Amino acid sequence: CIPTAEETRSTIVVSSRLALKYHKSFFHDAIWHFAPFDPFTDIFFLFSPGIGHPEARAGWQPTVEKLLETKCAVFATGFHERDMSCDVDALTEDFGDKMDWLLKPRENPFASQKRDFGIRNLREWAISNWGIYAIRGKRYEVQSKS
Repeated sequence: CIPTAEETRSTIVVSSRLALKYHKSFFHDAIWHFAPFDPFTDIFFLFSPGIGHPEARAGWQPTVEKLLETKCAVFATGFHERDMSCDVDALTEDFGDKMDWLLKPRENPFASQKRDFGIRNLREWAISNWGIYAIRGKRYEVQSKS
């Protein structure tokens, strides 16, 4: 759902249950254009986001904060074990007390079979969705004292 160069936002309605929305901005700046969110039906996907990359980590923090506030599932992939581990470590350090694990980090059984050269290092191999994990904003369940 990609708009033309002069458009900053666009919506394509596929069916009564699916609409693709596109905004040219950071998610944390545009979040309220997409609200309200339903944790039972809304899901976010981050394909090899690089959340833990030293040059990108600070830029991802406001977006991850807003994603967790929605309480919706957030699935993410990593292109190899080290990439995913770096993202998971950053999430745990920065948001560990604000998130629940829905799917513990693991090798993706449905990963692509195609190997590519790493974008930043041509000596390493990458598989676009080698690993997968899922988180959501922490939900607090009511507990009674017995």
